[in-house]
Amino acid sequence: MTQFWAHAYRQIPKDSPVYGKVGTAPMIGGSAGVAGVPGPWYLSVPKATKNTDAAKKFVKCAFDHNDLAIQSTLGLAARISAFQKYQDQPGYESFKPLIETLNAPATATRPPTAKWQQIVDTVLVPMLQKAVAGGDSTALLADAKSKIQALIK
Repeated sequence: MTQFWAHAYRQIPKDSPVYGKVGTAPMIGGSAGVAGVPGPWYLSVPKATKNTDAAKKFVKCAFDHNDLAIQSTLGLAARISAFQKYQDQPGYESFKPLIETLNAPATATRPPTAKWQQIVDTVLVPMLQKAVAGGDSTALLADAKSKIQALIK
């Protein structure tokens, strides 16, 4: 088992030994159920811009047509409605589990801290690797909590 970006499902090369052999499921969950930590995707218009109207039109267009991003090389959209448009099409099997995870009550956006990526890389990923290998989840969570608290002091 591995955690895998849902949009990367379509990027598995056809000559890969795992092509056509990868399944998808909603994110694993604890007592709160399935949950994820989606990353925010923001488009904004700086107050100081000279082309405010054009910038606002661009942001509206990007919002209204976010589903077009799924056809890009990265294949990543920012809106659940964009994923819903493709969820029943062949090759997009990862979208239903992604939508289920994004809609789960325990799903919450990333916390507002500059240390987030460090927390992911040095605490959360190693903790999950140990948990999947059969580690004591309660002890791992307690250890992760103290490491995160030390990082954000």
